[in-house]
Formats: sequence, structure tokens, C-alpha cells
Amino acid sequence: MEDRLADETLEQMKAEFVADASESVDKLAQRLADLDAAASYPRDLTDELFRRAHSLRGTAGMFGFDQVSTVAKSFENLLEAVRAGKIPVSAQVLRLFVEALDEISALLRTDDMPKACSAAETVIQKIDRALGESGTVTVARPPGAGATAPAVTSREQESLSVKVPIDVLDSIMNTLAELFSARLALASATKRLPRESATRRLADDLLKATLFLNKGLLELQASVVGARLVPVSMLLGRYTGEVRRLARLTGKEIDLVCEGEATLIDRALLDKLYDPLLHIIRNAVDHGIESAQERLEAGKPAAGRITLRATQEANHVRIDVSDDGQGLDMDAIERAAARDGLTTDPESLQDMVFKPGFTTKGGPSEISGRGVGLDAVRTQVEAIRGVVGASSERGRGAVFSIWVPLTVAISKGMLVEESGMPVAIPMRCVVEVMGFTDQVAGEAAATGKVIYEGAPVPVIGLAETLRGNRAAAPGSLVIMGIGSKRRALLVEKVGGEVEIVTRPLPEAMDVPVCVAGATELHDGRPALVVQPEEILRTDALIDHRHDPSVRNASRPGDHDPAIRPLRDPLKLVVFTRAGRPYGVPIESLEGVQPRANVTELEFSGEDWEGIFFAKGLCYGLLRPREARHDRRPGSFEILKFRTPERCALWADRVLGDVEISADKLEMPRREKGGILRTYAEFVWKGSRASLIDPAGRLTAALGGKRPLLPNATASG
Repeated sequence: MEDRLADETLEQMKAEFVADASESVDKLAQRLADLDAAASYPRDLTDELFRRAHSLRGTAGMFGFDQVSTVAKSFENLLEAVRAGKIPVSAQVLRLFVEALDEISALLRTDDMPKACSAAETVIQKIDRALGESGTVTVARPPGAGATAPAVTSREQESLSVKVPIDVLDSIMNTLAELFSARLALASATKRLPRESATRRLADDLLKATLFLNKGLLELQASVVGARLVPVSMLLGRYTGEVRRLARLTGKEIDLVCEGEATLIDRALLDKLYDPLLHIIRNAVDHGIESAQERLEAGKPAAGRITLRATQEANHVRIDVSDDGQGLDMDAIERAAARDGLTTDPESLQDMVFKPGFTTKGGPSEISGRGVGLDAVRTQVEAIRGVVGASSERGRGAVFSIWVPLTVAISKGMLVEESGMPVAIPMRCVVEVMGFTDQVAGEAAATGKVIYEGAPVPVIGLAETLRGNRAAAPGSLVIMGIGSKRRALLVEKVGGEVEIVTRPLPEAMDVPVCVAGATELHDGRPALVVQPEEILRTDALIDHRHDPSVRNASRPGDHDPAIRPLRDPLKLVVFTRAGRPYGVPIESLEGVQPRANVTELEFSGEDWEGIFFAKGLCYGLLRPREARHDRRPGSFEILKFRTPERCALWADRVLGDVEISADKLEMPRREKGGILRTYAEFVWKGSRASLIDPAGRLTAALGGKRPLLPNATASG
């Protein structure tokens, strides 16, 4: 046990080293770029480079990354020769520095270690040759001997800090969201207090306490969100070496320019944005930037330029990847679209490049393509609630833009209602709210669009999107947008602002793809949370309700490897629902709680009747197939089951528990299907009761075969 824990600790420390080392390589690359751009080579800059390389070499050796340590040592030797004035800084020397950093980065991330080691050895030999030609002799020294890292100057001193995992910050934000809900509930209760002399002072004191609590929560929220935000330079700086490598591979001259590096972005998004941006950069090098000869003939500078620009737009961060190359070949895109049977509408042609499998080339190249198109970029960006778009001007270049939320932590939302069902729309995508006047209704009925700021905007009905039927009394249009995309969401009623922490719905529930999950309101009711990016992809009123490709047809408990077989006799908890008795294996129950605030869902099918929250988690409320018309009483109890899907059932009341042997069970007179199917029947105090098992323990115990219980007898 101790050995296993030690191994796990070592692996965790190695993982932390790889993350820290990658960050060090990024900083070294940025400082090398500063060195390249400097008119002279200041001592403090070379000292910082030496210190970082020295630290990287020592730490790599300590964790067994010997090849990384060796390359870092060669980097250190070359830099020591530069600092001593034995080798002048030249383009060739700077190239060696960059190649060494590229190989260190490759060694940290590679899945093909022999290939990476071979490439690293080549760079080491190049550095050794450069040192040999200068007359500099390198001698291997044990750590601590010989040259030491220079002292940290006051300019380079960093403030004391501690690294906190993102999941810890996520947990804090989730707790904070629950505190916001509690604060709203307290404020609501305070307003309901009678304003009489006996309670006026109490109400005033509670109001002051609520305001003070709100101020503290807002300050805490700002601090936690600030702790998640980092400058986007941590991402953009990682592409310098990659662009240099691609330029060498293609024989092109390419400069990379980064702008807006101080723009802040959520730390959780950095790694998830790396691959899609790299894909776009590879495309720019391979498809966009021309050769030096072609550029000169077109009257352009020989060196092409790729610009990475980050800006903040409202609640989103926008990252543009632009090049001054030949731009998108719209004729080739139109021909390829026609070949694949796709629409050739001029307004949508630039969006064609993001279609799965779409390409204008005959085959993949070594740099871009490789059988994976820009649809992979769209998929990765949308996975983090982002949007991607493209624009181009023939002969002038192309721009690919990515919008992502400023932070994926707690956010604000606009509460709307549809047939009494609360729905939260994230404010990051809300542009404006408009009244649904007769004139606007006429436009929408005639064309399916409304005019907003001089441009037609498709109208999407929230009722159609969720339930497939029209709203009874549409009242407002919520104009939603990211970048240049706009959609008008038709809703019945607009409420106030709420804090949103999105929780996933039970996996087995059939949910529209535009629903991201649910959030708990201050009164305890669950509200569905809309996925704005999905609605912005919708062009018609009813084309986005349910996507069969993402449905989860599993039943609760069907895939739970932790299920243990049940023993005979069975221990059952007996309860009544609408006056009928039921039994459930006690091992299947997670717990029983008093009534909950339930939001009914009309789209969820016959097996589910709604959702509710318990201890910050969203549960689905099951409906027995034979009891689909049962009405919940004013006072009821909730039985929560031990399933990964978090399902539950309401009951009039729990009567108690009982032990019953398998030979006392009878098969039901008729098959009763659905998720909450009846496995068998038994007699409880003279009445026939149904044995149900949402957690699937009976199925697991008996291999899913019927008769489900070995000694059960058929009746009827």
C-alpha cells in the first residue's frame, strides 16, 4: 500500500513538473524573442535566460527526464559562451536556441520518445559544433559545480504565490453560487415580512445584513474569478517556435506578430485553445502564405505575416488569427461545395470550410489537413462554449476568429419563462430584449426573420426548441449574439437576472441539444440553462429540438460496474404512490428526503416528469409507466436511488421496510415497461404491490434474464 501511494505521489509530482517545465519553456521563448528584437543584448536579459535554463536542467534531472536535462545543459553552455563574449549573437545562434527549446517542448509532450530523442541529439550536436568552432570547450560538471545561476535582480523578483488546481477554484465557485442563491432567498423572505412596528426593526436589520452579505459575496466572487484569469500571452507565446519550424519546413519567410497579450482569459481555457489555434496557424502557413517569389511578384514583402490578436468584447475574449497571404479561394470552395452536394449560397460559403470532411485539396499535406479538417477546430471551440468564424479578401489574406467566454466560472443569466417553466439564458450572449409587437410578429410570420439594426435576424422559438410546439402567448424577443452572429429567441415572459452555475441533467434523460443543464434558483426551483452557442447555429424555428446522435438511451443502472448481487431474502422499503403500494430493494436507495421544488419538463418523454435539486446536484424524477397520470400531492417524499444518472421517485409516504423471500414473489400479470419497469409483484398487508428497481440491482443479480428471480412463480 505504501509503495503504491509513493508511486502515485511521484507520478503526480512528475505531472506537475511537466506543467511547470512547459511554462518555463514558454517564458524562455518569449525572452528569446525579446533578445532577438533588442538592439543590444542586455546582461540582465541573458542572465534571466541562463537562470531559467539552469533551473529547468536541475529539476528535469531530479525527476528522471534525463534527455530534457541534457538539452537544457547544451542550451546553458551556448548561453554561457554568449554571456562570456566567446560567441557573438547571430541569426544562427538564435536559431540554435529556438531549436533547443522546440526539442525540450517536444520531449515533454511526445508519445514517440525514440523519435524525439533522436531529434534532440541532432540539436545537441549542432550546439557542440558551434561551441567547438568558437574554441569553447564544454566539460560535464555535477550539479552545483562550476557556473552557477546568477542572483535574482530586484526587477525579476516575483510576488509570493501558490498554485491552486482549477478544480479547487471550481469547487469554491460552486459553493459561492449556492451562497448567492441563499442570499437571494434571504432577501426574498425579508421582503415578505409584515411592515408592522413589531417586525419593522427586524426586517430592517435583516435587510442591512443581506446587503452586507451581498457586498462580501461580490468581492469574493471577483477575487476567485481574478485568480482564474491569466494573460493570454501564456498561450500566444507558445506558437513562436512552431511558426519558425513550419517556416523552415516549407521554405517560406514568415513573421509571427502577437498583439493584445495583456488580455485576460480563464486559465482553464488555455490548454483547450492551443490545438484549434495551432490548426488554424498550420493552415495559414500551408494554404495562406505564398512563397517569397510569389509574394514579390504580387508586390508584397518577401516575408509573410501571421498575426495573433486578442481582445475583450463584452463577456467574451476574441482571438483573431490573420495572415496577409492569398486569402480563401472562394471559387475552389464553391466547386468543392457543389461536388459534395452542399449549398452554394454566397453568404454561407465562408462557413463551408468548417463542414466535416470539407477540403479544397486533393489530399492531406505534412503540415495541415492530415485527414482532419477545420470541422475539428469548430468542434473543439464549441466544446468550451465558443464560436468560430472566418472572413477573407482575395489576395489580401484571411482572418479566422474565435470567441470564448471570458470565464467558465459562475456567470449571470436572464430568467425567462415558457408555460411556467423557468429557463436561464447566459447574459454573455444577450444583446437586447425587444417587444414582440404586431409589426414584428408580421415580419416573423412572413419571412421567419426580423430586422435588427438594419439586418435580417432568424427567429427561433424557445417553445419549439424545447417542446416542438408553439408558445401560447409569445411576449418578447431576446436578441442573442456572439461576434457578428445574431438570433432572435422568442419567449413568453422575461424575468430578472440570476446567478448561474450549470449542473448536468441526468444522462438517461432525453434532452434537447440546446439545453446545457440546469441551475438552482433562489427559491429552490430548478431552471433549465440554455446553450446560446447551439441556438446561434440554428437557422429555422424547428430544426434543433432533439439530435438523435447525442441521445443517451441507457437505463439507470444498466452500466454501473459497482452493482453487487442481492441476497435472498430481499430487504425492501415499502412506500405508496397515489395510494398504490410499491417496494424497492433497500440497497438501491441512496436516501429519502421531504418534498422538493420540482420543475416539470414536457420534453423529457414518458419516463421522466421533471427535475429537482438536492445538495447542489440535479436529479431526474422518474414516472412509472403505469402511473403516468399520477398527480403529486401537496405533501410528498422523495426517494433517491443509487445510480450514476441521479434519478428519484416521489411517494405519498414511506411505510417501512420488510424482508421477503424470492419464492414469495410473483411475475406481473402483464409486462410493464419503461425505465421504471415492474420486475415482480408481492403481497403487502393483503394488497398486491409492485417491485421496482431503478438502480438495476435485480438485473445485475440475475443477468438480465426473465424470470428475473430464480424462484418467482408466474401468475395469471
